[in-house]
Amino acid sequence: MKSDEPHPSGLDQRAQDELRGNLRRLVSDTLLGLRQAQGLRTDVQTSGWGFEHFLEGAYQAAMNTASFRAVIDVVRRDETLRRNLLVRDSSGDPLPAGEEELGFGHQRIKPFLRHYLARNRSLKWDEAVFDQVFADLLTYLKHPFVAVEEIAPLLGFSTTLGSIEFSETVQIRRLSDDEKTAATGRVPPIPGLPVGPNLLDMAFSNYAITVDGQIPKNGPVSNQGFKEVDDVLTTLRLYQDAWVGTSSRWFEATTPTFQHIEAFRGSVRSSLWMPFGEYQVDGADVPRLIELYEWVAAMPETGPLRTPIRRLNQSYDRPSDEDRLIDYWIALESLFLDDQGELTYKASIRIARLVGDDLTTRKAIKKQISASYSERSKVVHGKATRWDLREVAAETGQVLRTAIQRWLDPAFSSSIEEIEDEFFN
Repeated sequence: MKSDEPHPSGLDQRAQDELRGNLRRLVSDTLLGLRQAQGLRTDVQTSGWGFEHFLEGAYQAAMNTASFRAVIDVVRRDETLRRNLLVRDSSGDPLPAGEEELGFGHQRIKPFLRHYLARNRSLKWDEAVFDQVFADLLTYLKHPFVAVEEIAPLLGFSTTLGSIEFSETVQIRRLSDDEKTAATGRVPPIPGLPVGPNLLDMAFSNYAITVDGQIPKNGPVSNQGFKEVDDVLTTLRLYQDAWVGTSSRWFEATTPTFQHIEAFRGSVRSSLWMPFGEYQVDGADVPRLIELYEWVAAMPETGPLRTPIRRLNQSYDRPSDEDRLIDYWIALESLFLDDQGELTYKASIRIARLVGDDLTTRKAIKKQISASYSERSKVVHGKATRWDLREVAAETGQVLRTAIQRWLDPAFSSSIEEIEDEFFN
């Protein structure tokens, strides 16, 4: 390629050669400094919290080299490099010089070092590894988006299946040992706890909700993540009353990328509090899970089910039966009560009509719901309740799940007027 011909990334050969030469010196100088700091040891641990700690040290060492200044000067002089590699604020405007350098180091140099060290597994210089990473950087310059997989490890989940596919891009799949190690490595050791990050490893199941997608290159990353993760977790909670949850969620780039992607917590999350019992599914459960997921995913952003589903999800963070019972009743009232009339009677009649399949079942549900509402009122008004509300809360929660499922089902009536018309008919 001639020196004045543009690279497919839009980068001309002269700028490419300058960038390569200065990056080569930067990585080489950084490796030398790290070898000297380690007493000439060359081995590198490339997973877990130890690697993250080591990488931070490598990044700080790189920032203190003269070659770092040379690299950022090359980037500032070339329009293509400036547009793709300099970090900007949330409005897309340039940062002050000092912040720009810190952002460039954190978002570009640190990921470059990560790729090099992860591939080389040594502090020795390897020209071929450097060329591979530099070629990936040129590829990164070409695309406006970064391909990612969002990973949300499940807590309390068990299955004999290798994966459950909800769509082409959404699934629950088994985590590899390397992925679990990387996941626990995102959390530093906890002072006073000898298990350190393994505390999370103990809480993880072997499975995670994963979603394939893309995020804007150099753009802001939503702290909510992909909606599909929330939809799968809601589907699991609607299908079965056993406890299931997620903790941290994060993006992993599925192609080599040169920007730092932070871990984050999504909008439907759970603490590490977990009651006894395990959420279990097998092959026979899959068709119904997929059907439920499709209904949940198609649900409009606003509508009568938003509050009930939000309260159902919030109930999974409640350690007490009283709090869960209140969540369930806020959800049921938002679905079945449209005014302040005779609450117990109206709620029990409407819920029984929608949830029950025959007269005998409806009578039993009406009686059960009336008793549950009575306990709910005692809790709200601070009066003495049963010593153990677990059974009442569990029964009410199951009624709520069934009600939401039928409200989602196109085959069932989904308005108060239609429910009452069917009752009188």
